[in-house]
Amino acid sequence: MSKGQAFQEGQMGLRLMYKYTCLTCHSINKKTIGPSFEDIAKRYYGSPPQYKQRLERSIINGGTGEWVGISMRNCVGNKKITPQQATIMTEWILSNKK
Repeated sequence: MSKGQAFQEGQMGLRLMYKYTCLTCHSINKKTIGPSFEDIAKRYYGSPPQYKQRLERSIINGGTGEWVGISMRNCVGNKKITPQQATIMTEWILSNKK
């Protein structure tokens, strides 16, 4: 993938985050209702593929128990996210590792 393609995919990931209102409960660099995308990236970056798949499933289905005291069960619009969109969103989240 070229740098241009990677940039475009990153921009698409961020646009999807806005489209599906993920930024209502998540922030890029600080915990709000949910963990920050930087914290999620720290946890999952470089993990085996099954952890990336778990993150993708959590984006679509919501999740609980991954983060103490936080539940994704009330996320708005997650069921409308396609598996392909969840993959793009996951890649964008992982790109936030600091």
